[in-house]
Amino acid sequence: MVTKSKIDIKIKTKKIDNWPIHALEFANDKSVITTIVLGTLANVQTKRGKKKRLLWQQKIAEAIKSKRGNLPRNLNSHYAISLGMKFSKTHPNQNQPIDVDNFIKPIFAGIATGLFIDEEEIPTDPEKFRYFDDSHFDHLFVERLENEKNEEGVAIVISEKPE
Repeated sequence: MVTKSKIDIKIKTKKIDNWPIHALEFANDKSVITTIVLGTLANVQTKRGKKKRLLWQQKIAEAIKSKRGNLPRNLNSHYAISLGMKFSKTHPNQNQPIDVDNFIKPIFAGIATGLFIDEEEIPTDPEKFRYFDDSHFDHLFVERLENEKNEEGVAIVISEKPE
C-alpha cells in the first residue's frame, strides 16, 4: 500500500513593498524569499523579444540571487512559487487580451537561475537560463494584481520545503 505524505503548505496574504499578494508557503520554512521586480513584463512570444526577454530574465535572476544568500539553493528541494503580476496601462500588449501564461516561463527561468547559479556567476548567456531545471517548482500560484498606480512588474514569493 502506497500512502502519500501530508503536504504542510498554506496560502498566506502578504504585503511586499505595498503590493498585496497571496502566497503559498511551506510550514516551518525559515528562508522564504520575497521580492518585487519592476519593469515591463516580457513574454515568450514578444516580437523582437529575445533581447528584451533576456534582460527581463537577468533582472529577475539578479533579484533572486541577491535575496537567496551566498550559496545556491538545493536543486533537489521542492519549492512553492507564487507570482503576482501587474501590467501597466501602457504595456505593449494592451491592444489585445494579455495571455498571462506566456509571461510565466521567462519569470520561472529567471527564478531558477537566481536560485541555483553559483555565487560568482553572472547570468548573461541566454543558454544559462535553459540550464537550470525548474521541475521541482511543485506548487504554483499566479495572480494578476490590481494596479491603481499603473506600476508594472512581478512580486515573487519562493518557499522551500524544509527537510
